Amino acid sequence: MDIDGQAGSVEQALHELRAQVQAVSKGKREEQLKQIGQCDRLAQRVRHSLDSYKLEQRSLPADQKDVHGAKLRTFEEELKKCRSQVDWKRFDVATPLETSGGAAGEADGEGGGVLNTEQATQLAEKVQNSSMESLARTKKQVLESEQVGISTLGKMHEQSEQLTRIGEENEDIRANLKRSKKLLGQIARSAKQDWCIRIVCLLITVAIVVMVILAGLGQDGGKLNVPDEVRNKNSGGRRLRYQT
Repeated sequence: MDIDGQAGSVEQALHELRAQVQAVSKGKREEQLKQIGQCDRLAQRVRHSLDSYKLEQRSLPADQKDVHGAKLRTFEEELKKCRSQVDWKRFDVATPLETSGGAAGEADGEGGGVLNTEQATQLAEKVQNSSMESLARTKKQVLESEQVGISTLGKMHEQSEQLTRIGEENEDIRANLKRSKKLLGQIARSAKQDWCIRIVCLLITVAIVVMVILAGLGQDGGKLNVPDEVRNKNSGGRRLRYQT
């Protein structure tokens, strides 16, 4: 069934419930009790239809949700009014049964269960006391709910502060990682430069040693600035070796 069909089903069930509630005041007490039972069954049927209608709205687009959501609230208000009327009619039907066997039968010669002033006052006080007790229980439940709400809000506030601290710690960790990465890059560049310098120095040293050796052996072609004693000494040594 589509969403419009669900709404029509709820509206039809509410129409039948309203008609049944209007019919309760007609007939004898036994018939009225049966009619009240029928009202309860119809109210339960309306409740099931409303639940189905509410579930059907979950998959609707946003614009259709607003329209059908307003209808749902209207239907729920109608159901609430009907239930209140049924409760009042149930009370009206049950009251003569509770008082017909007492002093009302003696006060009324015909025994029709009509309440006198004293009995009506007692009944009103009884209803008022019951209402006060119910109100006290409701206030107690409200206070308990308020305490639970305050406790829940406190815990949520603590969790929010913890999440804030965790976020700040994460930001610090990210900043430290960036600094560490930058420092590692600087260290890597410095290490590369140190190795380059070492290699250049090694090559220069090797070149100097080779040039000194060549100059000492007199194989530099006289281009190197080497003292004559070293050059003559090495040259004389070579001549001696050649003569022998």
